[in-house]
Amino acid sequence: MARARHAEATVSTVSITLMGGSAVSGDALRFEGARPPWEPLAARRRRIRRTGRPAWTKNLHHALQDEEWDEHEALGTAWGEQVEWGWAVPWLWAQLRDPRTTLRAPATPVAGTQAMEAGAYWVPALHLMRYALGWSRLDQGLAAWLMAGRPRTSPSLRLLDDVWARDGQLEWLVAWLGRASLGQVGSAEGLDGLVVPRLSATSVDWRTLEGWLDAVERAAATTGISNPISGGGNPLHLSGHCYGPLADLRPGVVRYCDGSLPMVVVDGGVGWYSALAQAPVPSGPGEMVDVVSLSLGWIGTFTRSPETGRWYRADTDPFWHMAGN
Repeated sequence: MARARHAEATVSTVSITLMGGSAVSGDALRFEGARPPWEPLAARRRRIRRTGRPAWTKNLHHALQDEEWDEHEALGTAWGEQVEWGWAVPWLWAQLRDPRTTLRAPATPVAGTQAMEAGAYWVPALHLMRYALGWSRLDQGLAAWLMAGRPRTSPSLRLLDDVWARDGQLEWLVAWLGRASLGQVGSAEGLDGLVVPRLSATSVDWRTLEGWLDAVERAAATTGISNPISGGGNPLHLSGHCYGPLADLRPGVVRYCDGSLPMVVVDGGVGWYSALAQAPVPSGPGEMVDVVSLSLGWIGTFTRSPETGRWYRADTDPFWHMAGN
C-alpha cells in the first residue's frame, strides 16, 4: 500500500527513499512541507516486558548518607552513568548480546512519570546511537533512519525500532536533537558531539523545520508526560548522562588480549569507549575488536570506520554508521 508523502524535499550523492517512494540525493534536505517526510510515529502494541525504575533509585541522590556515596558512585562506574539515569544501560547491552531473549525495556513514560525516570528511559537510546552505531550526529542519523522507513538491518536498529520508535515518543527525541544542533537547548555543555561538521552526504537542514519543532514541543507539553523537548532546554538532563563511556580511565584499568580477535577488557561501564578508541589494537579496514566489561559483560565486536575514524558495532551496515556522522 502506498504511503502518503508528508513533505517535499529539495536536495542537491547518497540516495534515500522518502515515504512517498521517491528517491532523492544530495548534501542537504530542505523541507517545504509542514513536517519531515516520515510517517507520524504512533505507539504500537507488542509483547515487551517493561521494567519500571527500581525503587531503591528513587530520590537516591537526596537520601544517601555520606558514607553511602562510595557505593553509589561505584554503581555508576559499573553501569556507565549515574545510576538514577543509567540503571537501564546494562539492559541495553544484554539485549544486544542476545536479541533472541524476551525483549525487556524500561517502562514507557506516561503522565505522572517523574522526570528522572523518563530520563532513564531515553539514556539507553542515546548510548545505542552514540556507541553501538558510532554516531556523532544523533539528530542526522535518527532523521535519516526515519526517512528511510526505519530499516531493521542490524540488532541495534531493530532494538531502536522495537522499543523507542514503536512507543510513539521518538519524535520528541528527534526534535530535541534537532534543537540541539541549532544551539537552542540552552547550554551546549555535554552536547559538543551533536554539532560537529557533517561527513555524510545527506543531512537535514533543521532551520527549514523550525515550525515543526515548535509544533512537536507544544504537542508534547499537552500530554503531561515528562519528555526531552518541552519544559526547558534540557528538561530531562539527558546531555549530562550520555557521555560515561567517553571518560578517561586510569592507567592499568584497561587490559588488551591478543589472539584470533583482539580484545579490550575494562572493569566497568565508564570509559570503555574511550579505552577502545585509544587501544593499541589493529584498526584498519575490516579489522575487528571485541570489547568486554567485567560489569556489563560482552559489549560487542567493533570495527573502525576509515571515513569517520569512529568505532561502531561490526554488525552495523557501514552506511548506517555514516548516516549519523
